[in-house]
Amino acid sequence: MDSLAFRNEIASLLRETPGVEFKGPGRGDDSYHSAKVIRAMLAMANRRDGGIVVVGVDEVAGNIVWSGLSDDQLRTWASDHLADRVAMYADPSLDFDLQIHEHRSASIIVIEVAQFRDVPIVCKRKYEKQGAKKPDVVLREGAIYVRPRRKPESVECGTAADLRDLLDLATDKRLAEFVTRAEHAGLRVGRPQPGPSDLELFIRQAGDALQ
Repeated sequence: MDSLAFRNEIASLLRETPGVEFKGPGRGDDSYHSAKVIRAMLAMANRRDGGIVVVGVDEVAGNIVWSGLSDDQLRTWASDHLADRVAMYADPSLDFDLQIHEHRSASIIVIEVAQFRDVPIVCKRKYEKQGAKKPDVVLREGAIYVRPRRKPESVECGTAADLRDLLDLATDKRLAEFVTRAEHAGLRVGRPQPGPSDLELFIRQAGDALQ
């Protein structure tokens, strides 16, 4: 089993975590539904080691329901089409991999999002759905979305702790880039031994839960 399939299998046995977010079934060309998926993707890209967005899963009264997507819905989730929609909102661009998986007789979309390459991802365009009482602002221009420590959800970066985590990640990436360039230039730079990533810890904890 490849790493993506393994992570998907682990996610199927747990509730949402900081590195995994579930979205209900819907069409990829439905602007409102895809905006909610993109919001989660932006947040995952701003997380250390990135994360996974699973489309076709509902959470009802705290229980995971594998609703799945219909064949008609699946056809609207082509990777190229999603990339075009993401490009409308992500600045700079983000990297992701989209695959279709079968689980419990349900077809689901698994989107693995890589952490940002150089600088945190900023939302560059607003998306809101007009409602009966007030608009539902799913994406806000200029917002930075993150996965906070306090609970697994994609929110605007609004606390000192969340901002500090994001700045630490950006600093670590800049430092790693400097070390790489220095080594290519022939300089000897000591590299600290990295500890386990958040995703590795998640997989370990999930493995313990299955025993």
